[in-house]
Amino acid sequence: MLPAAPGFTREALSNCARHARATAVSVSLALQDGLITLDITDNGRGLGAPARSSGLASMRRRAECNGGTLQLTTPASGGTRLSWTAHLQETPPSVREKI
Repeated sequence: MLPAAPGFTREALSNCARHARATAVSVSLALQDGLITLDITDNGRGLGAPARSSGLASMRRRAECNGGTLQLTTPASGGTRLSWTAHLQETPPSVREKI
């Protein structure tokens, strides 16, 4: 169970639409050896000059709270790529009983 993943995804997709003005977005999710990796790539304006961003800071905290990372890069084709990783947590028994 990783409660932070949906919040990260919402924030990243919101950024693609509001700030990057992207017209296309690619989302990839992978799970390997207990590590979840979510890659979101857009064709928007790119990272540009560093600016204050509470959204990116929040996304980074979500990863770090789960033993993961947030990396921001600019693909050769332009736009922005966010790669978010975090350790998948065991679902507590009380939650499993409700599923």
